[in-house]
Amino acid sequence: MAAHQDARERLEQVSQLIEGFKTPYGMEMLATLHWVAKEDPAVAEDVEVAIALVHKWSDRKRQLFKPQHLQKAWQCKRHGSAYQSRVGSIYPLCKAN
Repeated sequence: MAAHQDARERLEQVSQLIEGFKTPYGMEMLATLHWVAKEDPAVAEDVEVAIALVHKWSDRKRQLFKPQHLQKAWQCKRHGSAYQSRVGSIYPLCKAN
C-alpha cells in the first residue's frame, strides 16, 4: 500500500510540474529546457542562456520555440510553487528562491 501512496505522490508532483504545459508543444518545450539545463548549469540562473542553447539545438527548435514562450516556461519552472523545492533534482529549473 505504501508503494501505491509513493507512486501517487510522485504522479501528483509530475502533474503539478507540467501544469500549463500539457500539450505536445509544451511538453517538448519543457523536455528541451530540461535537457539544456542538464548540459549547462548556467541555464538554471540565466534565461538568455537557456534560449540561446535551445535555439542553437536545431533550426526546427529555433523556429518552433519563440523566445517569449521559452522565457515564460523558464520563469514558471524557476519561480514555481513551494513544492518544487522538493523536486528540484527532477527538474533543475524548479528550484524555489
